[in-house]
Amino acid sequence: MAFRNFRIGFLNAYREAGISALSSGNAVNSSFPLDNVMDDSAGRTMRFNASVNGHTLDINRGAGFASLRGIDRIWLAAGHNININLRVLQHTASDFSGATVLMVNTAVTLGQAFQAEFTKSDEQYIRVQFNDTGLWHVPEIVLSETRTFTRGADLDDANDTLESINRRILHEDGAVSFIELGGPRRRFSATWNRAQTADLTLLQDLIDEVGTSRPFLVDPPSFSVTPDTDEPVRWVRLANDVTQEWATGVTGGGVKKQTFTLVFEDHIG
Repeated sequence: MAFRNFRIGFLNAYREAGISALSSGNAVNSSFPLDNVMDDSAGRTMRFNASVNGHTLDINRGAGFASLRGIDRIWLAAGHNININLRVLQHTASDFSGATVLMVNTAVTLGQAFQAEFTKSDEQYIRVQFNDTGLWHVPEIVLSETRTFTRGADLDDANDTLESINRRILHEDGAVSFIELGGPRRRFSATWNRAQTADLTLLQDLIDEVGTSRPFLVDPPSFSVTPDTDEPVRWVRLANDVTQEWATGVTGGGVKKQTFTLVFEDHIG
């Protein structure tokens, strides 16, 4: 079977453009506002205000959209009430008249996290359409571009555990206590040995965009045929700062290499 390296999607088109660039074709419930689909939290939902056919969410990536990364996947966080025909469209104008359909998918399962991939779009206007009648709500939508590490990670020493996530509290009297933030989360790691330019560039782009706070999508390594996967895409964040060090020696041609480790942690939001 073919081996597929780690794939990541960290530039969320909604988050990059901002709430002012996002609009809906029908009114949204004021108690569950539009920005809940892009606030990095699966605990808050966006809800439409009426049950109609063809609810839409449009994003204008702005005049500088050509300098941004493309879009080739959509991901919905678990907790939605969608089980319909979901479409993604692109267009050069905001009216979407004669728009190109990038994806039509009927495999959305009620309440479960959903992902679909499609041919990359570099257009300025992107529409997500809920193509049936309903009072739909969704906690988080990610529109992103998939990027793949060229070098396979060394998984021999990788950790893959369930760990409780605790918040440390320092009291005025010097005492320390901890509060557990929800149930245990999956934490897994991978090390890239002797990485060169392409993967180091991807690493730096990731660090610059998400730091250790913003969540992003990661497809763990797979021995299935692309784009299938042995397990679902994960919504994660970096659990700690990335460790980097120069590899021992210099390769032929004088190119220095680095080793780095990423520790991923399920993002609960």
